[in-house]
Amino acid sequence: MPCCPRSKAALALLVGLVVVQNGLAVAPEIKDEAKFFSADAIKKANKQIREIERKFGKDLLIETLPAVPADQAAKVKAMSPEEREKFFRNWAVDRAEAAVVNGVYIMIVKDPAHLEIEISSKARASFSKEEFDKLRSALLGKFRNKQFDEGLQEAVRLVEERFAETTSK
Repeated sequence: MPCCPRSKAALALLVGLVVVQNGLAVAPEIKDEAKFFSADAIKKANKQIREIERKFGKDLLIETLPAVPADQAAKVKAMSPEEREKFFRNWAVDRAEAAVVNGVYIMIVKDPAHLEIEISSKARASFSKEEFDKLRSALLGKFRNKQFDEGLQEAVRLVEERFAETTSK
């Protein structure tokens, strides 16, 4: 008996929920599509990120992207600063949710230059506004000075430090 489209959609949703509940998310790691970081810095950071996940059960996913999607570029350039902030915030939330991040998601876009940090609901207790601002400032400071590898290491260190102080596994 053929399956109706509604049943297929329900099955796909059910499979998706099972996958999420079983923790089959995108691996926490560095995804450097914009080529900000050296291979050595990525290798070192990925090792630390795996340790964070092992020790604290929390993710750190850092993605660099060369640009906003091509079909959105002109629209984003025409946006007011407030609209642009909202666009990037929503885009980062969508990407973090799609990756099922249980921890910290950092999105770095090259063109137009933008940094967005999202912290999952289960990890928010680890980051006060002051600690969140410290992470953001550290990244922005290093990146403005073209110290990308150092910024990556500082971000990983700060996230690990926060989870170590606030998470018991």
